Amino acid sequence: YLEAFAPDLRCGVMQSELPQAAPGSEGPDLPAGESVEERVSNLYLWREGQGYTLITDVKPANSGERQSDVVDGVSGDCGHVIFESGYRFLGAPAGSLYEWSETAPGQGTLALASILPDGRPAQGAGAEGSAVTPVVGGEKGSDLHELSSDGSQVVFTATVPEGEASAEEVFARFLAPAPKQAGERTTVEVSAAQTGPPHLDTGAKFQAASASGERVFFTANYGLTTSSSGGTDAATRCEATGGGCDLYVYERKAGATSGTLKDLSVDVESVTGDTEGASVQSMLGLSEDGSVIYFATAGQLVKEQGNSEAANVSGKEANVYAERIEGAKVGSPEYVATIYKLETGTNGAGHQEEALDALAGPLGMHYTASRVSRTGEYLLFATRHRVREYDGVEYENLDRKLGTPDFESYEYRLAPPSSPTPGASVCVTCEPDRAVRPLAASGPPQGPSGAYQVNHLGYLTRTLGAAGEVFFNGIDPLTGAANNTVNVYEWRPDGWSLPEGLARCESANGCVGLLDSGADSHASYFADASEDGGDVYITTQQALVAQDRDGLRDVYDVRIGGGVPAPVVSPRCTGEACQGAGGNGQTPTGNFASESGAAGNLSPTSTPGSGGGGVAAFNVHSLSVRRTVRGTKVAVGVLAPGAGRVAIAGAGLRGISRAVSRAGVYRLTVALTGRERRVLARRRHVRVRLRVAFTARGGHASAAAVYVTFLRR
Repeated sequence: YLEAFAPDLRCGVMQSELPQAAPGSEGPDLPAGESVEERVSNLYLWREGQGYTLITDVKPANSGERQSDVVDGVSGDCGHVIFESGYRFLGAPAGSLYEWSETAPGQGTLALASILPDGRPAQGAGAEGSAVTPVVGGEKGSDLHELSSDGSQVVFTATVPEGEASAEEVFARFLAPAPKQAGERTTVEVSAAQTGPPHLDTGAKFQAASASGERVFFTANYGLTTSSSGGTDAATRCEATGGGCDLYVYERKAGATSGTLKDLSVDVESVTGDTEGASVQSMLGLSEDGSVIYFATAGQLVKEQGNSEAANVSGKEANVYAERIEGAKVGSPEYVATIYKLETGTNGAGHQEEALDALAGPLGMHYTASRVSRTGEYLLFATRHRVREYDGVEYENLDRKLGTPDFESYEYRLAPPSSPTPGASVCVTCEPDRAVRPLAASGPPQGPSGAYQVNHLGYLTRTLGAAGEVFFNGIDPLTGAANNTVNVYEWRPDGWSLPEGLARCESANGCVGLLDSGADSHASYFADASEDGGDVYITTQQALVAQDRDGLRDVYDVRIGGGVPAPVVSPRCTGEACQGAGGNGQTPTGNFASESGAAGNLSPTSTPGSGGGGVAAFNVHSLSVRRTVRGTKVAVGVLAPGAGRVAIAGAGLRGISRAVSRAGVYRLTVALTGRERRVLARRRHVRVRLRVAFTARGGHASAAAVYVTFLRR
């Protein structure tokens, strides 16, 4: 199976006990002295159009054992690969980290990567221990940019002697071609204290690195820098539970092999009154260049922003902070939210549904639900904690069946450095009126990664788009779906719009849209999305296009701009007309198209394809409406796909319709009936369902529904 891909998918690394053929040869490509019968699990580099090249081209010393390899990183061009292995190559200890570098097409070199600064190979903590952490198995710790995108740097954590004890330390090894020293390989200790007299770095743990490798983030004990956390009760060792940990960044300039250390979680006791230090729990994510990071602490880093450590300890909670590494506001953490401690991946959480927001938690980044956009502007995180109120009402996230809080996903938008006000969090998966939970969840919680499924191959599905779009699975009927199963939704932040002219989201709570039909009795699931959010891949068992006739689950691309024209179906023949050359009774011709609510978004200049009659072009993404309004009227923006009639109706509403002569965005205002206005005067709010229908001039009709909550003025 393929363990890793390059970003452009043109190359990857495969692990297999079945030997592949070498380029230009039909025979098995195996190391010298190794036989097919030994069933050694080997790694092969696959390149588009070039076949397979053997990476593990040296027979391991323990080839008779059933072991495996774990690929931790692949450079952008697949010219460099790093992997851990239970096999022992080149005389190295078990569980070592290896590098493979491509020197010429069809050739490569295998070398040991887990080498300490003094030239010794890293050793396991015990006789059978792994030389590096995360341990072999690939499910613990983080491998986020463990190998830099150009393949010049690899980061690893190893246990080394410290006096009479041993400690985990973080190292960076510069691979060939190394910066400024082409052809040489050197290793530096990233977590070494830069104070005098130096403190020992105890319990250091790699969290993540920027794509270039110029910023390496790790947790370790206090005191590694002059400006560091402290406290009268601060611990002296960084523990797995987060106690005594600070978050550091090791920065080096491009081309350099040494850098400087900075503590990013300085807890000033004289300011906050917190005597326990920062107690960093985990790192939730970072921007591509490492200039913005998000992390969780038990300590309070900003006065009166987040709980004190005493409150967090008693309530089993943690504070989430954002911090900029460069530019304005450097060294000034910004409070994001308070979540539960188990959700930060610390305290030995043994359940994957509890370790949601940690890149390097005990279950590793393969389970994380948190995401950060490429620029760091947006953070997506999951929690059972109630994060904020809406219109003065605290959102009720209790599961009516289980009586326990359900997970919800929130998006935090970081304010620009020049903004006098901080950023804010908005609930993505909550019911649009933010007041009640309409349906008790069944089965595992549905978050931004679905039912918190494992993210294989070290790849994190793109549930968060560059413009703040969020794609998720949910069992609650957020936009009127009545199939009582899992559907795929898209959430867009306030002000969201694209150049294609799609309906603009104008709601402080964001806008939710359904990406599948909402009518299938079988669950539909989100698979992935492009970075710009223009293509969203879902799986569903319902036939959403004419050529889908197998009744099986299929993959669909829900596209901005829509699909292609629907097939033209000839009328069924009768009598002697069926005896012609095409006498199968029904001959589809022309191009195929998406023909349902999963057809994607269309621009105002787009028109339905031949035979589509408007059905393919109109869906929930054709609407723009505030989900919460004050008063008795609401404006609805409708993206009509062509000539026809738009109608809006619903219980408690005065219906309205309008004829349109061409494709475009039209604005219609609907109002509550007199009876519903009197109900609103007696109650605080009224929630109604708007059904917006479009009937094409040719007679074909389609509709979409949204819920709007009217608040008393």
